[in-house]
Amino acid sequence: MRDLITDVCEELMSDALPILVRTSNNASKVEPYTDCYRLNSFLTGTHWLKKLIFFGYFLGWSLRTMGGLGLELPPAFWNRICGGPTYVYTLEDIKMYDIYRYESLVQLQKAASTVKDAAEFSMMFDGYNFEADFGNGEEYVELCPGGSQKPITIDNVNEYVDLYLRKYTENESLVFKCVYQGIEDVCGKRMLIHMLPHLASRRACASSKITIKALKAVVRLDVDNCDDDEDAKKEKEKERKDRFWRVMETFSHEDRQLFVKFATGRNRLAQGDELTVSICSEDDERLPHGGTCGNAIDFPAYSTDEIMSKKILLAIRLCGEIDGDGGGYGSESGNEEEDEGEDARGVELVSDEAELQRMNWSQNSDRKDDDAGSLNPYDSEQGSEEEDKDKDEDAEEEKGVDGLEAKYEF
Repeated sequence: MRDLITDVCEELMSDALPILVRTSNNASKVEPYTDCYRLNSFLTGTHWLKKLIFFGYFLGWSLRTMGGLGLELPPAFWNRICGGPTYVYTLEDIKMYDIYRYESLVQLQKAASTVKDAAEFSMMFDGYNFEADFGNGEEYVELCPGGSQKPITIDNVNEYVDLYLRKYTENESLVFKCVYQGIEDVCGKRMLIHMLPHLASRRACASSKITIKALKAVVRLDVDNCDDDEDAKKEKEKERKDRFWRVMETFSHEDRQLFVKFATGRNRLAQGDELTVSICSEDDERLPHGGTCGNAIDFPAYSTDEIMSKKILLAIRLCGEIDGDGGGYGSESGNEEEDEGEDARGVELVSDEAELQRMNWSQNSDRKDDDAGSLNPYDSEQGSEEEDKDKDEDAEEEKGVDGLEAKYEF
């Protein structure tokens, strides 16, 4: 489940789904909040609005359970969610989304306060009217009726900025209304009214920056030492603990995320998380072992910092996902002896060649539409022999997508 949530969050912040898009700061790779995403204001179709409501359910679940989602949402997002339907963005909110837009508005206000002559101000901003480009497909949007004919003067700068912020907020009103409705259905209106934005952000989404201080707050180090001498035992325990933390300090935030995911199934540290790290007997050959059910990881007492770093990085970087907990090939004890043609569950094994043929639909989906025999992604063309199959069988297979759309309202 935790691994699934991580994958969902990564997909939401990818190009696979248009629900979240990069902020201007993210696209330009400038501070502040360089890695953040925002709601896609172009999603106005009924199909996407339903998905936005479900996205609100997802956030609401995390708010109630302190799920620690791996989503990069700026504080401005939570300011608006907790502010309610009547919330209007501030200049600081704009700064979190688009630093260049923020700077242009601040420079306009600064010029109005420093330039004393109205004629000089009008000359500096000649041609600037009460209209703006919000990147929504329209070249300019009037901020008020007749805004394209209303010039910006030294006396109405604050009015312009106020209308600009309101129009900027209004541009995202529909998508935020859907997300807010989803969160409210799960959490209730009272919880959102009394929830402060920074608390909501911490409950719903965990930080991607895993610091050593944050790790030390959740990690419990257990050192297995069989030395009879009490003083020598304490010295070895201290040496091994110090080595672990020295290695962790050399890891990047991305590698620390992989370390946490190796042990817990999630790449973030949510509130209330606990992680057990067990260092057992000396063995420079064995790799670390993760136990996601108990949020635990154990590895041998490696002899040097270099060996520990190498072994841990090898394990966490090559172990992409949680396995089937012994339900796949072999067993947790490492016994891989199986009957020929069957796996550990008695299921008939399929050869690599047959598997490639079964999955061949993914390659055929890129072919021209006039070459495709069916809309069903599981239908694949296998040459002239496939085309000569019985028409009744083809018709039965072609029910796939169309049948699902008829049964479920996508």
